[in-house]
Amino acid sequence: MTAIENRVFFIHNIIMNTKLKLSLILNISTAVIVTVALIMGLFNLQFIEDKEATGGVEIFKYFTVQSNILAGVACAVFAVYEIMILKGKADKVPTAVYVFKYIANVGVTVTMLTVACYLAPVVADSYFSLFINCNLFFHFLAPMTSLVGFLFFENTDGISFFGMVLGIVHFLVYGTVYMVVAYSNYDKWSGIGLDRAYNWYGLANQDATFTLIFSLIMTSIVFLICVLTWLVNRKLYKKVGL
Repeated sequence: MTAIENRVFFIHNIIMNTKLKLSLILNISTAVIVTVALIMGLFNLQFIEDKEATGGVEIFKYFTVQSNILAGVACAVFAVYEIMILKGKADKVPTAVYVFKYIANVGVTVTMLTVACYLAPVVADSYFSLFINCNLFFHFLAPMTSLVGFLFFENTDGISFFGMVLGIVHFLVYGTVYMVVAYSNYDKWSGIGLDRAYNWYGLANQDATFTLIFSLIMTSIVFLICVLTWLVNRKLYKKVGL
């Protein structure tokens, strides 16, 4: 190598090492944030009083919680491989782990956008009421730390188009299970609609046409999020020169 080539190689290694460390910090942060949020949610711990908050194991039925758990686990696994790389015990993060984290990021992105663009401004009593206590972690902090690390500091060139399509799997499985649970318990119908123990989002109270149209729209939006997350990562990762 010439002196110029050596210098370019040296700078490249510094940049890659910095990206790796920043990614590691964000992955560990996400795993910790999700863990704290789960503890708060399970025991209904609050720093701002919220009488309508749901606590206990019931929180696990919500897509928000499931997507955050998936992100927390994915980030923890990713962090383990990054530590191994820094210690010289691994050369790279396996593609399967990238796909796993990509699927998790699609989930928390859906969660964050749904809350920010629909639930908070339309459904909630006040916009920021969905960003307090454990929901601050579930709806904003964990999705942001996971997504920023993924988009800016993690190279997903190894994820194929088929791998990208897998990003919608969690949403489809969750939606299918939710509908099966809701409609298979229609005998629990009361004067105000189906019992929320089986229909916690209230979708099964609508007619079949509305539910079908809503499902198709949401599936299309989630698929668009899959494509954009995949493409934006490929653009941003290469542009972050640090």
